Amino acid sequence: MAKIAELLAQQWPDAVVELDHTNAYQLLVATILSAQSTDKMINTVTPGLFAKYPDANALAQAEQGPLEKQIHSTGFFRNKARAIVGMARAVVERHGGEIPRTMDELVELPGVARKTANVVLGEAMGIQAGIVLNKMDLVDEDDDGGLGRRLAYLGDIGYPVYKVSTRDGSGLKALTTTLQGHDSMLVGQSGVGKSSLLNMLVPEARHRIDELSAATDEGRHTTTATTLHPLAQGGALVDSPGVRDLELSVRDPGGIGPLFRDIRAAAPGCRFADCLHIREPGCAVMLAVEQKVILESRYSSYKKLVNTMRQAKERKYD
Repeated sequence: MAKIAELLAQQWPDAVVELDHTNAYQLLVATILSAQSTDKMINTVTPGLFAKYPDANALAQAEQGPLEKQIHSTGFFRNKARAIVGMARAVVERHGGEIPRTMDELVELPGVARKTANVVLGEAMGIQAGIVLNKMDLVDEDDDGGLGRRLAYLGDIGYPVYKVSTRDGSGLKALTTTLQGHDSMLVGQSGVGKSSLLNMLVPEARHRIDELSAATDEGRHTTTATTLHPLAQGGALVDSPGVRDLELSVRDPGGIGPLFRDIRAAAPGCRFADCLHIREPGCAVMLAVEQKVILESRYSSYKKLVNTMRQAKERKYD
């Protein structure tokens, strides 16, 4: 299954969900309705449905009878009507009418299982992430310690990679073009060159730049507040303080796998639906790592996060 997933990704790298939607609410409703139906059928029903119930607040007030009539053609209409109304009411009561943004919160909604939650998180709420490698002038491409291989892998699974240098200006044109017309944020550890990069992209920012600490080999916090800088070509660039620690929004080890798109792609081939991809038999993810379809360093990062989450839960209940 892992090999099949890899071949499918190569054949259709830009595959998208065929359910018509403009926001997370619409995609969530459409995905629930799509059970035992076709995307084409759902797309004939949802325009009228969303016109009548444009958000979770409106759907939460829907009467069962008229709603069943409106979605009758999707099949299992009584169960589906109860499911989407129950989901909407839970969203209103628990989340103020906004679709939650974490796996744990989504699967607690009526009618929402992990597969549906994955679709919503991966499509409607997917923040486009890219990797900017600054200080390329310091990299020996003939002896980069495997850096090139890791970056190539990340590019292959869909993360755009930008190799730049604020010293000689290389790579900045491509990055500038990508940022044009979008609101983007620079996130990274202290000392990786965010302030230098910002000064090149937004000269009027004039951020202070410090050398790395000789004692710790880490950067000092020169950025102490999150600041939005308008870009001359349209859009904006948000600079953020250096990251020292990162806390995940998921509360359970099982919610970490879907955050890794390569692990998420291989996971449907696992023997068990709740597979953690650590030592379970019939694990498609571990097979993909063994076959070098998934990069070993990525899998190691995944295992560290799972273990960290487990330890945090054990400390909580000690």
